[in-house]
Amino acid sequence: MVSLRSLVERIYRSPEAEVFDKIVMHASKCNEAAREFHHAVLSSRKELYEPARESLGKIMRIEEEADAIRRSILDRLAVIGIPPTVRQDYVRLAERVDLIADHVKASARTFLVVGPENIGKELLEVLGDTAAALEEASRLLVEALEKSRKDYNAALSTIKKIEEYEDMGDEYYVHGLTMLRENQDLLLYKLVNDVESAIDAVEDASDVLEEIIVRIIR
Repeated sequence: MVSLRSLVERIYRSPEAEVFDKIVMHASKCNEAAREFHHAVLSSRKELYEPARESLGKIMRIEEEADAIRRSILDRLAVIGIPPTVRQDYVRLAERVDLIADHVKASARTFLVVGPENIGKELLEVLGDTAAALEEASRLLVEALEKSRKDYNAALSTIKKIEEYEDMGDEYYVHGLTMLRENQDLLLYKLVNDVESAIDAVEDASDVLEEIIVRIIR
């Protein structure tokens, strides 16, 4: 049985809340893509190359789903009556979130081109650490978005944790570049760079969210 409260909320739900729900859904898709990438790297380390390829293939489909959500966000923002500053904030946030999926997809595509079986064990170990940081950072972004509905301080605290994982990603990135210094394989360099860019994109999205929250509480 539907409660009176839930019925009222369904009828009078604000357009802004609808858009924000889509943004959270968008970020969740990005986290799903990051989780599949991490699984692909772990499978490759165990020499389970077909499961790795399956996960990489899933990322392509997830990115398409994420892009469809982004378009629906922009379409909705174009017709609802909300203040221009709020519309601009939501557009910026949606675009930053979408870059996460883009970079994870780029990482997966390069991984497939190189071939899971053609990446050395040492580099796979570094990529595994980086992918773990990416998955956790993107999960925390979803958590921060959810918390920002009710508790701005809790959301800001979660955003700080994202910065820690981005710093870890920087360290893994430097480690990966050092390993590739003698190899000079441009595709492997691109792979390392793509994964680092994905973590940077998570932090960029969290920076936009942080900016919005700080402006509200001031």
